[in-house]
This record gives sequence, C-alpha cells and structure tokens, in this order.
Amino acid sequence: MSRSIKKWEISLRTLPLVAALLAIKYALGAYAGFQGLLSLQEIGLVVTAGVFLLGFMLSGTLADYKESERIPGEMASVLENMEELTINAAQQTGVSAGACRHACMQLINTTLQWFYKQSSQEELYEQLHAFALLLHRLSREGAPPPIIGRTFLELNSLRKLITRAGVISRTGFLSSGYALLELLLAAILLLLLLTNFPSQTLMFTITSTVSLVYIYLYFLIRDIDDPFEYEAGKEAGAAEVALFPLEEYRRRLQKR
Repeated sequence: MSRSIKKWEISLRTLPLVAALLAIKYALGAYAGFQGLLSLQEIGLVVTAGVFLLGFMLSGTLADYKESERIPGEMASVLENMEELTINAAQQTGVSAGACRHACMQLINTTLQWFYKQSSQEELYEQLHAFALLLHRLSREGAPPPIIGRTFLELNSLRKLITRAGVISRTGFLSSGYALLELLLAAILLLLLLTNFPSQTLMFTITSTVSLVYIYLYFLIRDIDDPFEYEAGKEAGAAEVALFPLEEYRRRLQKR
C-alpha cells in the first residue's frame, strides 16, 4: 500500500461515525420532530474546552512520536557499525568473517521480527547476549581490545534503543487524560444532537465538521500514542514509524 493511500486510513475509520451521527440528527428532526434544545452559542464553551484538551493530548503523544522516528535509523547505524567492527576484529583472528556476518544477520532479523510482533523482547535480548558471546570469543582469539571495547559500546547503545522503543510502545500517554477526552468527546457529540440549528444546511455543515475534526483527532492521538504498533504480516500503517532504515541495512548485509 502506497503512502498516499495510507494517509486516508484514519479518515476511512472516521467517516462512517460522522455519517451515523448525521443520520441520527436528521432522523430526530424528520421523523421524531425533535429540533433541539440548545443554541450554537450555548455549546460553544464545551467545544472550546475540547480543543484545549485535544491540543494537550496531541502535543504529549507527538513528543514520543518524534523521538521514535529517530530510533530505526539510529538502530541501523549501530548495527552496521557493529558489523564493520566485528569483521575488522575477525580479520585479525581465526574467526571467519562469515560467522560474524551470520551473527549480524540473526540480530537484524530478530530485531525486525520483534518490531512486527513475531518475536518477543526476551528473544531479542537473548540474541543480544549471543552477539556478546561472539565478542568474547573474538577477544579470546586475540582481537584488538580497542575494537572489542568499541563494539561492546555499540551493543550497549543498541540495547538502550531497543529498551526505549519497548517502553514507548507499551506505555500509553496519561490514561486519565484519555478518560477525560473520551467523556468530553461523547458530551460534544451529544450536544450536537441536542442543538437547534437555524437551517438544515447549517445543521449538516456544523455537525459534520465538528464531529469529523474531533473524532479524527481522537483516532490520530490513539494511533500515534504507539508508533510501533505493527501487526504481524501486515504493512505499517500511516501512524506507525517507518522501519525502512533497518530493512535497507538487511538488504545490504544480504548482498555481502
């Protein structure tokens, strides 16, 4: 699925809810004779309060999302540097370069499988430990200590990036904030149903616009709250961080 199509995913989830709200509003007036109890001015304060809360929730989730965008690229750089360092160390010992590349391939494969929910975080940490054992072997075979020490530093950096990605993925942003946001969203939609509009054209315009913005932003906040919410065997959605730096490094490693 192309990026231009993915960007409409949230819209496609939002539009049916907006259409259902419009249908209920129209049915209340056309078939039940209910025109509303409130005016547009009377619900303005509640709608404005929703704007402030949406802005607060969106800014909080975007902070983690922007940090998450850097993680795949930094991981790919660390992995490729680890490969080059271990190959350099292997050339000065009896360990084959093929064994080092195989260890790097296992590590990048497990990392991508972990992102796509095909491997657990424990399995990924076990793979990191296996790579550390390779470094100990290279050290025993006489690899230069500066190279081994630098590779261990890169391995530690990779472990920190994996841990940070796991924390971001499993930690939601302010569950109490979501509770208030959902309550306020339900209240705004209910108030739209209870509002008496001067004309049917204004009713369709205001109801569709306000409900579209609020429901869309709610889904958007939910999606970007976990930027690593990939599903096994499926492409990343529009709100997930792209993993192409890791995929591209794996292809480079396969060629070597």
